[in-house]
Amino acid sequence: MPWVIALLVIFLIFVPVAMLLFASFRGPIGALPIQTRAYFTFDHYIDVLFRTATLRMAFETTTYLSFSLIVSMFFGTSLAWLTERISIPKPNIFAALFVLPFLLPPKLITGSWMDLFSSRSGSVNVFIREHIFLFENFTSGPIHTSNLMAMGLGQGLFLTPITFLIMAAAFRNMGNSFEEASFASGAGLSRTMRSITLPLLLPALFTAMILGVWFTLNWTDVPFDLGAVGEVRLFSIKLYFQTIGSVGGFPNYGGAAAHGVLVFILLSVLLIAFSKKSGNWRRYAVIDGSNARHPRSAIGVWGVLLISLATFYSIATWGMPLYWLFNALIAGGVEPFHVVLTTERFWAITFNSLLIAMGSATLGTIIVVGVAWVVLRSNSKILKTPLDLLTTMPLVLPGQLVALAFMLAFLVLDFLPLWGTHLGLVVAFTFRLAIPYRLCNANLQQISKVLDEASYVSGGNLFATFRHILIPMLLPAIVAAWTIFFIFAFREKNIVEYVGYGVRTFTTMGKLSGEAGWFAVATFLSILIMLSALILVRYVFLKLSLRSGDWRRGT
Repeated sequence: MPWVIALLVIFLIFVPVAMLLFASFRGPIGALPIQTRAYFTFDHYIDVLFRTATLRMAFETTTYLSFSLIVSMFFGTSLAWLTERISIPKPNIFAALFVLPFLLPPKLITGSWMDLFSSRSGSVNVFIREHIFLFENFTSGPIHTSNLMAMGLGQGLFLTPITFLIMAAAFRNMGNSFEEASFASGAGLSRTMRSITLPLLLPALFTAMILGVWFTLNWTDVPFDLGAVGEVRLFSIKLYFQTIGSVGGFPNYGGAAAHGVLVFILLSVLLIAFSKKSGNWRRYAVIDGSNARHPRSAIGVWGVLLISLATFYSIATWGMPLYWLFNALIAGGVEPFHVVLTTERFWAITFNSLLIAMGSATLGTIIVVGVAWVVLRSNSKILKTPLDLLTTMPLVLPGQLVALAFMLAFLVLDFLPLWGTHLGLVVAFTFRLAIPYRLCNANLQQISKVLDEASYVSGGNLFATFRHILIPMLLPAIVAAWTIFFIFAFREKNIVEYVGYGVRTFTTMGKLSGEAGWFAVATFLSILIMLSALILVRYVFLKLSLRSGDWRRGT
């Protein structure tokens, strides 16, 4: 079993990464790296390392990325403090609302923002120019979205649900003895938070930072929808035009791969440094493992400020998009629903999206559980460290390059029916192993090996141990991992366009919006379908968990 898991991980991760490295040394521009007319060259690396445009791109990308992380950490930590430390009614409902934007299509959110804040036609800008005399001679603005700060703000709001989930868990698990000692010594809430709480949250903050970098490099909706592509030069925009070809130009697959390899090396170094640093953090961890409730502060001034911040965040990330969607649905009337629901294309897209998302989620969850078992439970010492490192590699590879790597790999392996097929998309989407694997790894560490040994002593084999002990105890982590895989696959666009040539999903429906009201109705229905699928799956897992015992007893 360990070697089967290892071969699957090697195929899913090592093969695409190796193809990307191979492509970075192939030219000329416009040729696929695997074509016979392609040749070996260092030109792509020379072009990247010695062009002044690269310095500008690095500066603007770093600025954009840094501001996005600051915004997401500020909002995510503040919202986590509100739900975990402030005495508000129904904190779980608030938490669900703060995570809701992660489930909405990115195009819906950015589309609503542009409807309001577009420099020329945005309703807010139009209102300001028409009613405030200082701006009556303006032909655009005064609010502009095409600058790095505005784009960073938008991207930071996109990242906030991820940061919130990490920080809320950190607040929930952190021991409260230091906070109580600070209050007892006469320190106020602000000083306690600044001197005690935030320093102890550094591991969680750095984890959120690593994930924020990965998501920012993968999500291109904000730069393309809010930014001026010709004015702002970001790494994600550069990759996009290199892989599809600029207007009247040819794709530069080798150049995109060279950019990706260098970024891969840089982020790998940062990730290794982070891993070593996180080992030192364990020396002063204060998680006490108790189930005692943390004291909640009265709302007070700080609570009012946090509620105001939460209101702004909610309006910007799901209030405006849903309002915009509602207005679009009302304006279209019943006819667009009839058009969409009666067309075979919609049902084909629904089938494709659900099949691919559920298939990749199931396959990916099986693999990450298997990898976690090999790393923590098996006797194959030779596989433990390599597998652990391989499953972390997806964190440092942007989505566009993943799509390019799998496209090249599947074209080379043309004897396998993968490129342009549903199966190929299922396989490609399982590449996102890192986050679900870390989740399953952390939960498996909490399960004592004594239970495994007791099963073997009682005559149980590996299959029986998994079925009766490990799987029931890992159900919460399995559900979470499956959900993460499902959401990634349901929202992903780059892999669908490169690997699933001809396969249509909800992420590509923007190109199919010729019918009146198609986009609004299809977006609305896609949200309902995704939420229904997630609720159904969680219900099924809940039923399974009731047969196997309470989740809380199993973790």
